[in-house]
Amino acid sequence: MKQMISSRLLIFCLLSLFVFKLSAQSGITEGRDLKEGINYYRAVETATAFYEKKAYSDALKVFEQALSKPEANKNDYYNAACCASLVGDLDKANAYLNKSIELGYWDLKWMSNDADFANFRQDRRWEKAIQKLNTTLNTVEAKFERIKGLPLTALVPYQENELWGYLQQSSREILVKAEFEKVSFAGNCLEIKQKSATYSIGPDAKILLEHNNKSTQYRERQFFQVVNPPTLLVDSSDGFKGFKVNEKGYISVVSKDVDQNNGKPIVSPIKPINIEGKMYAIVRKQGKYGLLDQDGATHPKIGFHYKILSYTTAFKGTEKCFLTKNESDQWGFVLSTGETRFQSEFDTLLRPEEYFKFFNLNLLIVKKGNTQGVIDIPTMTWALKPTENIEILDLGFTHKDNYCNTSVSSDIDQSKILDFYFWVKSINGQSYYIGKDQVSYLPK
Repeated sequence: MKQMISSRLLIFCLLSLFVFKLSAQSGITEGRDLKEGINYYRAVETATAFYEKKAYSDALKVFEQALSKPEANKNDYYNAACCASLVGDLDKANAYLNKSIELGYWDLKWMSNDADFANFRQDRRWEKAIQKLNTTLNTVEAKFERIKGLPLTALVPYQENELWGYLQQSSREILVKAEFEKVSFAGNCLEIKQKSATYSIGPDAKILLEHNNKSTQYRERQFFQVVNPPTLLVDSSDGFKGFKVNEKGYISVVSKDVDQNNGKPIVSPIKPINIEGKMYAIVRKQGKYGLLDQDGATHPKIGFHYKILSYTTAFKGTEKCFLTKNESDQWGFVLSTGETRFQSEFDTLLRPEEYFKFFNLNLLIVKKGNTQGVIDIPTMTWALKPTENIEILDLGFTHKDNYCNTSVSSDIDQSKILDFYFWVKSINGQSYYIGKDQVSYLPK
């Protein structure tokens, strides 16, 4: 029996260890069925505990409870098959092993050497199951035959009839037909989802049964600093027009002529912005935003005539950069030199403080007329110009890191990214990827 407990299960197990120990000690009952409404994760943990105690009959019964739940996966069916073989119920061993194969349990080497199947290997159906697995592996690998010898980063996913395949990047020739529910862009391998099975394909077009998926929790960063510090005070002393900074470097006191909300001044960010050796804060006066220094003087290039003014820390240039909306409701960016970027080049920010949250990237989706585009904040350039009538659905990219699927990582090292691709939907409902070069990746 191969224990492959998911991260969710491990967390559940740690939180509920005491409960499980009591359950195991009292037997939750040796040989007695669990209540029908039992939690899936508890059922798997309890079944595993029975298995480790060599109470295989009880383990099988509880595994079968887990199999009735929607969370049941290939590992559960495989482990149930192991228990069935150990108790001599070869009909169930056959049924559950075949189901695990259908769901993507394809580790032939482990399966062939698993001592739990000593009974089942004496049954003629064992060889049929192994033959079925070999046929499955050969059939899957044959679908990727044409990617052999190509760098995986030369593949771009395409969609047809709601299924996915791969195109060759330069020629847009179909290399892998659209037969899969989901495919990934490449790192050192590809991750594929086909029906209920998820597996990885290496550059030699062979299935990788063990691969190093770099999986981290999703992280959300806010690159527009607009949060007001909670401890700000309004200074009522005569003649005070600016702001004061405490010993930790945070703005603590602001002059009373700044607009207030619930008795607190409207000011951001928490720490003042250093521009050419002077400290500035974004404040609102008489309904308009601008930059104010500690002495109460207005910044010479960024005065009080903005409906929105937000500082972005993501810009990699030498100047400070701000997202703006002017009195004419035009969006854009302004540098601390007064130079404007993207002025009137987009009408609306889609989810103004959002970007592709599942990636450590600073990309802003904007709308221009009936189409959408993407601005790369660090370089203040178009990552995707709004030149077609499209809706942007998601982001993909090729990379040179050691995992298969970009969708599981929030710590992408930008130095390892090779090319961006944007998954879009056209006005006629067709979905496809567009590259930064505005090339639409549709099969020729």
